[in-house]
Amino acid sequence: MNERKLNDYNEGILRKMYLMLIPMTILNVLLACQATLVDSFIVSRLLGARAMAALGIVSPLMSFFWVFINVISNGATVFSGKCLGRGDMDRLNGSFTMCLTLLTAGGLALGILLGLFHGPVARLLGATEELAPMAEAYILGLAISAAGIALSGPLNSFLLFDNQKKMTFVSMGIMVVMNVVCDVLFAKVLGMGMFGLGLASGVSYYCADIYNLSYFRKKSSPIHLDRKLINWKDLPEIVRAGLPVASMELCHFLRPVFFNRILLRFAGVLAVAAYAAEGTLASFFGSFCGGVGGLTLTVGSVIAGEEDGASLNRFAKVVYKYSLLIFVVVFALFFLFAGVLVRPFCGGDSEVLALATKACRCLAIGLTLNVLVMITVRFYQALGYGKLVSVLNVLDYFVFPVAWGMLLAPGMGADGAWAALILAEASTLAVILILLAIRLKRPKFTLQELIQFGHSFDVPAADRLDTTLYSMEDVIGISQFVEEFCRDHGLNRRTAMLSALAIEEMAGNIVEHGFADGKKHAVDIRALCRGKEMIIRLRDDCRPFDPKQQLSAGSSDDPGKNVGIRMIAALSKDMTYQKLFSMNVTTIVLDTDAAAGK
Repeated sequence: MNERKLNDYNEGILRKMYLMLIPMTILNVLLACQATLVDSFIVSRLLGARAMAALGIVSPLMSFFWVFINVISNGATVFSGKCLGRGDMDRLNGSFTMCLTLLTAGGLALGILLGLFHGPVARLLGATEELAPMAEAYILGLAISAAGIALSGPLNSFLLFDNQKKMTFVSMGIMVVMNVVCDVLFAKVLGMGMFGLGLASGVSYYCADIYNLSYFRKKSSPIHLDRKLINWKDLPEIVRAGLPVASMELCHFLRPVFFNRILLRFAGVLAVAAYAAEGTLASFFGSFCGGVGGLTLTVGSVIAGEEDGASLNRFAKVVYKYSLLIFVVVFALFFLFAGVLVRPFCGGDSEVLALATKACRCLAIGLTLNVLVMITVRFYQALGYGKLVSVLNVLDYFVFPVAWGMLLAPGMGADGAWAALILAEASTLAVILILLAIRLKRPKFTLQELIQFGHSFDVPAADRLDTTLYSMEDVIGISQFVEEFCRDHGLNRRTAMLSALAIEEMAGNIVEHGFADGKKHAVDIRALCRGKEMIIRLRDDCRPFDPKQQLSAGSSDDPGKNVGIRMIAALSKDMTYQKLFSMNVTTIVLDTDAAAGK
């Protein structure tokens, strides 16, 4: 009997991945809203409070863009994440190509419609006679920008899959610099006003899109464009996966329309300008919530594709813990310095500044609660609970804030509308907890039950072996555990020995080559018994080590080189390697009948 203790399945690799990727995902969200941030600053400094109010009236239109974009873009992200988890790169690249094709066509069509009907759209958004000319001009500029805005979402999201940190930073730099330069040039120097601001957004997006496409057009890139791989039969699944986030963006579009009307009626036009200023900082600080939500959705989809419930639970611990630690501090600073931060967007109007400062402080509290809502709901989306996610999005981003605003604003004015920002998040959290308690028929629950909404999709504990290795000693020690695991599941002696050899050889190579840089590393091992197959997965955070490339790089004149890998490749049913975010993942599938020589 083996008396050596098996290491617990550790969260270290997933924690390292989270801390590395969270800045990139936040930047991805900031890229989507950079036009609003830059335009708000330029308008407040150059065109005044009335123009700021007009921008606030039109700002929901960007959310309307993202309704259309996210049905396809987020749907493709979820679908591709599961393909990545299964190792199906052809379907991933096909869905990516399909996504860009649809968004290009849709962006052009949407731009034409906005160009033709920019006047009625401005009035539909609530523009008064005073604000309509400026609102219409800005919409006309955005119409020319529509295709560029549509493409930016998926291009930046898929850079995350390939862990292209440098490209993400450069892309954001291009967008911000081009937007600032063109805003000043078009709006001030050339006297194009609000139309110039909308047009400048398009120029910035188009420039960044061209830069990003230069990477995805290369066939050598793991994720690349390939029209031959498009499978239109995947489209319904992509749309279903994207609809929940689209419901959130639709509510982002509708909520300001109703809020602006509430504020105009009970607090006046300056409150609308204050709400527009608050909305600018909401775009910036909301990107922290959106970033952690995007990371949860992307990584959660990959783990769901791997059917690895244990890793999902470990990832959830990392996300909740570190997101709260980081973002509570960020939002506390936002609360304390709200007046200073919002001042540049208030056009020098002291009354607007006072109103916007109160709004921002309520927003800071609401965003702290939204972190919890966002993480939980994105786990539900990654696991396929689309209807539940859509309901929660509609409640959180539209029903609750508008309902609380309508209830409180008549008696409290603008203060009542700002308070609604906090009460909406608290109400959504309460709904999640109540629904989970009803499902479980008890008020207490575990983290696993929270993120999986009372379900479980993992392999039964008796049919899997999970551990983390930290040294060559651990590698040698794992062999006996694997052999015992195989025998306990009735597998033949040859399969047990081959399984132990596969883990010892592959993990040994990772430790020998990957741990040599002196940094702290780990190797996660998962062994599954599924029918007549033994599935072994190794996941590490070292430099890339592709066993197939190692074989092809070996000389045919040296038959003794890589003999262990050669034997495993010859005897296994399948052996794959993937670079997932910052992790290396090697999967080996052994057919027990073949291993027994049947």
